[in-house]
Amino acid sequence: MFTSTMALYSVSGSIYGRGNLVMGSFTNMFQVAPALASKWSFNDDFTQWIFTIRDDVKWHDDTSFTAKDVKFWIDLILYPPDGRSVGNMYTILDDVRNVEIDRNNVVINLYKSTPMFLNKLITSPDYNIAHPHHLMKPEVDVGNVKVSPDQVNWVALGPFEMVEYEKDGLVRVEAFDSYWGRDQSNLPLPFLDGIDFPIMPDPATIVTAFRTGRLDGTAPGSGYFLTAESKALIAKTLGDQVNFVEQPHRAWEVIPNAERTPWNDVRIRKAASLWFHRQEGIKSVHGGLAELSTLWSPTSPWINDNFEKWLGYNPATRDAARARAKELLKEAGYSNGFTTTLLCRNEWLVSCGYVKNQLSGLLGQGNVELDMVDEISQVERQCRGDFDISISFQADLFPETSAERFDSINECSDVKNDPALDDYFSRLAGMRFTKPLYVHKNLSKEIELYILQEKFYKIILWYEIATQAYRQNLKDVIIPAQGGKHHLAYETAWLKPRVSA
Repeated sequence: MFTSTMALYSVSGSIYGRGNLVMGSFTNMFQVAPALASKWSFNDDFTQWIFTIRDDVKWHDDTSFTAKDVKFWIDLILYPPDGRSVGNMYTILDDVRNVEIDRNNVVINLYKSTPMFLNKLITSPDYNIAHPHHLMKPEVDVGNVKVSPDQVNWVALGPFEMVEYEKDGLVRVEAFDSYWGRDQSNLPLPFLDGIDFPIMPDPATIVTAFRTGRLDGTAPGSGYFLTAESKALIAKTLGDQVNFVEQPHRAWEVIPNAERTPWNDVRIRKAASLWFHRQEGIKSVHGGLAELSTLWSPTSPWINDNFEKWLGYNPATRDAARARAKELLKEAGYSNGFTTTLLCRNEWLVSCGYVKNQLSGLLGQGNVELDMVDEISQVERQCRGDFDISISFQADLFPETSAERFDSINECSDVKNDPALDDYFSRLAGMRFTKPLYVHKNLSKEIELYILQEKFYKIILWYEIATQAYRQNLKDVIIPAQGGKHHLAYETAWLKPRVSA
């Protein structure tokens, strides 16, 4: 029995499994692989996608999974009954016109050409099919429109099934004998008999439990990934009995409001980008557990190869970058700086403090004011454009799926009213199956240069590194190239007998 601390991504990953109709490949998360659909096809203009549903998938109550379940899942997201909000997948399914069933095929018709539809489906570990039609439809029909997984005994499709939940104590899952998945040698999954997830809200308690042998792995998720200090403490205690796993998690960014004076002047935005001492922030904010990057993850194939030499990124040219930043301010008519307000979330105090201090060095002490708000307020105000500059993050796997952040018709877009970006992303989407991969990569890099080095619409600070610890006797946990919350079904993991310290 593998034991890890409780984090919703781990629990949901084990119960619901990886992906939905498709998933990121075991060996390359940037490559789409079959999941609940065994194959797919599309029409000439990518407005219709047909998925063939596997015939060996069972819900945890041994009811067969069918095309009817897929239609119910999508319809519930797009057309929720009164009293139920749209699902978190609405933003990637809002192009769906309707869903039809043809025997064991699901036919998804779209309003517009969407060559990257498969990529959209695998961008987040949250995008699971978690609504058994035979259990939830009767509940909805009698008025229980907010029916939740606990009301149907957590019946799902993943490699493990829920067997015990003790509030504030423990979540226990056990292997589902009828799980459809197999490994690369065609062996049935999962290998573990079960997993215990003790519920530990306090990160320090998690580290102590891991060090003392109660846990086989630490937790994923923001606020639970290891800090530099906790990593060093674990290493000191366990030595070669621990395996640390690190992968790029998300890009932290400063978003200037390019619709508001003076941030609508590209010279001001460029000056701010040149001024940041990114290496200092990596140390002070993350204890070194971050690295320079751009819009895309440093492990992705889309990133510009020479970005570390850009002014503002390269420590060897920092003095020149800051001198140029001051010149740009003067050229824009703000040689003495100006007052501005930084919108930031309450829980990001350290990051907010770093950005404020950096900008104060450029704009003048006392000229940068913090406006600390909750998550919902920040999102709403960014959508309305009610801010000067804001701190945010993103972790897109694919350039095409980041298009909504720059779409001129999206009222919540980070960048508004730039038709050049609409054209860029439209061309990029059309290349997915029509051009060689190197052409696609080159255009992705051109888009990145336009956003970050020509228009300076965003100031990317760094990519946070997600760090977890596993005991050395826990083998074959899938480690994704990006995003510490992906691939958490644990279906391939197995335990060797633990060696005594």
